[in-house]
Amino acid sequence: MNLQFSDHSLEGADVVSYDAKEHEQKYVRDCLIQTEPRVFASRATQIIRRKEIQIQTNDDSRDLDPDLVPLNHPSMLKFLTSVEDSIFEALEENLTSYHFAGYEVDWSEDQESEVTCVNTFYASESILNTHLSSSQSNANTDESNTESSQFYQSKTSHGDEDDLSTSSAVMFENSIVSSISWNCQGSLFAASLANTEHEDWCVHKSAIVLWNIGRTKVDAKKPHNTIECSGCVTDICFHPSNPALLGAGSFNGEVFVLDLSRDESSQLVASVASLHTEPICTVHWIRDPESNTLHAPYMLVTSGQDGKILMCSLNEISRQLTLVSGQVLLSESMSRSSSSRSAISDAVLGVSVMCSFSLDPTSFVLGSETGGVFKCSFNHTPNSRIVHSITQQDVQFSSAAQLGLESHLGPVTWISASPFHWKIILTASADCTIRLYNTLQVEACLVIRTSEPISCLDWSPVRPMVFAAVTTHNHLLLFDLLSSRSSPTHQVSMHPKARTATSNFGSVVKFNPKRSDLAITGDSLGQIKLWSIPHLLTKTSESNELELLEKICSIDNSIH
Repeated sequence: MNLQFSDHSLEGADVVSYDAKEHEQKYVRDCLIQTEPRVFASRATQIIRRKEIQIQTNDDSRDLDPDLVPLNHPSMLKFLTSVEDSIFEALEENLTSYHFAGYEVDWSEDQESEVTCVNTFYASESILNTHLSSSQSNANTDESNTESSQFYQSKTSHGDEDDLSTSSAVMFENSIVSSISWNCQGSLFAASLANTEHEDWCVHKSAIVLWNIGRTKVDAKKPHNTIECSGCVTDICFHPSNPALLGAGSFNGEVFVLDLSRDESSQLVASVASLHTEPICTVHWIRDPESNTLHAPYMLVTSGQDGKILMCSLNEISRQLTLVSGQVLLSESMSRSSSSRSAISDAVLGVSVMCSFSLDPTSFVLGSETGGVFKCSFNHTPNSRIVHSITQQDVQFSSAAQLGLESHLGPVTWISASPFHWKIILTASADCTIRLYNTLQVEACLVIRTSEPISCLDWSPVRPMVFAAVTTHNHLLLFDLLSSRSSPTHQVSMHPKARTATSNFGSVVKFNPKRSDLAITGDSLGQIKLWSIPHLLTKTSESNELELLEKICSIDNSIH
């Protein structure tokens, strides 16, 4: 179909027109409005805890084999009945058997089986550096007013003579680690330094250094606290319940107590000059043996080479140490424990080491320079002999020894009381033996012979049959009496790169009271090493090790 279109004009029709000029001008208006600020909040929600566990159930929907019938053989029942008594007898016997005592299958493959050194702290070197830097910085300052005793000095104090003298530097360089003590929390340890070369009265400089291993940053060459002293510190001991209280004794016989929580100028709580007339060998904190309460106050007990054992009470308010009681070790005690009867009864025997029992605060054990080991008591009994010739601060002295145990052939270097039993002790001597004693018996229950003299030993805080020892030939020994009663299970050199074994000797070893996998040692080079103990020696065994230890020491459980 063909369509064609053409243009036409229609007259009279309405035409719509649009005038564009009417909208040439535009009207625009701007304005601001205020709106509420947007608020965003983010909160954590507590979700429902879910726990999944798999259990085994019987599938009752399965089709049972018709050929399967319940087992009900009279012969089987008769057999089980006949062997029932013997099976129960064998099971009861296994409960008291020690064939596999201490053995546990260790399924973990990543447990450490060797003793490793975690860190080395340079105590002597750090003291020398601190001493020199402190002296240089205070060379042009006025002397501070000190209220401390002659023994204790602040690390920033300075005397009349030049502290930068060569003799002072030599004194610090020749210092050994004489003692180490952990605080009750196991996070802080203190180490004392002393010089072994004394001709007469001590004129050396020494110090107590403290490191906090619980901090994130520990500088092995910079202690967290340093306390300089004007004489050699022979022994230190932290308070059993106050982690900031530290007791110490010196070569010159002085005793003092520090409160590390105070400012440096007021850390000295109390001090007594010349409490002993000879070097102090041991410092201990014990409960007041005269008190029958569980919360009895702690007393500070010291022993010295003058043969005296002194007990002092601490008054922190008046800042005084008051002598409460005194005992003395007489040579007649040595004659009772040996075949010799020629000893003079009133002659005083030098004490080389002392240990106290945490489970029995009334008892303690002394070791002498002549090899004697003596069980003693703080309680005065009617049989206690009063030594009228010895008095001090109006305190009458009594004879300390109650029982003389089998003697060593050399000086007793250390005694450690078992933390698990109030009758068992370990002793070490220069005669290359370690002896295990029941303090109710004269003879040693076990004698372990070593190739080197033992200078210190310490019980494990978690294993009754594990203890550590250090030798005078630079070795750390770990013993486990479950594995061997004659030789150590681990022996490591404290300085493997030393040219000769006698170039350095171990002086002290201490287990951490809270972390049983850590032990610390000190040596004659003024170095302190922190050791990681193998897992097998630190985990508590399911078997009763204490019963095995009592069996070795011939202790009857019925008389506990």
